[in-house]
Amino acid sequence: MPLPNATYTLQGQSRPGDPMYSRPKHGMLLRLSTEAINALQSDPNAKPNVDFVVSEDGSVLIGESSFSLQSQTEEIPHDLYLRSASAAKPFVPLKFYANVIGKLTISERELDDELADRIRKSTAAAAEKRHNPKTKFIDANNLPQPTTKKKKSDLFRKPLRPSDRLKPTPLSTSTSSAPSPRPSHTPKPSQDGTTSLGRRLIHYLALAERTSEDAVKAVGGSNCDAKTRQDILDALQSLAERGPSNKGSQQIWRLKHESWLDVRPYEWPSLSETDRTNLARGARKALSSLGIPESDPRWEHAKYR
Repeated sequence: MPLPNATYTLQGQSRPGDPMYSRPKHGMLLRLSTEAINALQSDPNAKPNVDFVVSEDGSVLIGESSFSLQSQTEEIPHDLYLRSASAAKPFVPLKFYANVIGKLTISERELDDELADRIRKSTAAAAEKRHNPKTKFIDANNLPQPTTKKKKSDLFRKPLRPSDRLKPTPLSTSTSSAPSPRPSHTPKPSQDGTTSLGRRLIHYLALAERTSEDAVKAVGGSNCDAKTRQDILDALQSLAERGPSNKGSQQIWRLKHESWLDVRPYEWPSLSETDRTNLARGARKALSSLGIPESDPRWEHAKYR
């Protein structure tokens, strides 16, 4: 929001020895995407919880929706100033608040590697077809007749007889090109086995059994595109199994025993003690069902704390 036209006092950072000295704070700028703003404004009467997950591929949880974060370090140092104006004091000074050290960005949904590769190949094939010459056939009757320059007669050389002259031959230019077969593209599997989308789906299903529509809305957002929706449904088939009960006409899904190996009851943020205990109990049951002995390191995440 722009400031009213006026002159404001700027109060900088306090220094050691000042009566009101306070240690400088560090700030991060957060840039939201359109989908994240819609998630914040989905219910004007309620304020959704906003939690940040610190990991290699950090994310922010807004309500039940998850968004990927990209961090960037600020190369040029700058500061953040705040002002608290009121009706009685509309022109309060700007006070130093923090040093901005970085930026967090919630980017718009991007194309996955397979779809981007298909679009890139289709564009290249169209450009190649547009620039390649087509076969042309030229009628010999429309060709200009070759012209010969008259040479000065040589006293010691007889002129050529008509029968010895070269006869014009019909010309035809034919060029053909066959497009080379496009190499087949096979998507490479993820190196870590479970994608970021899969981890968010495991986090959501570990807390309770859900329908497929609830999983799509929570993991991909309320307005996700058709490609993201299909990816979530494919991950649901791989990581979950059908539960014994239904929710109306919709099928209920629950985590497979193998998927419980990626559950982290005491590492995931914003969980109550009851949720952490229930998650640890579910992970212990899954480990026992898989026949994994308690001496295995994978039991470490399921120990009660």
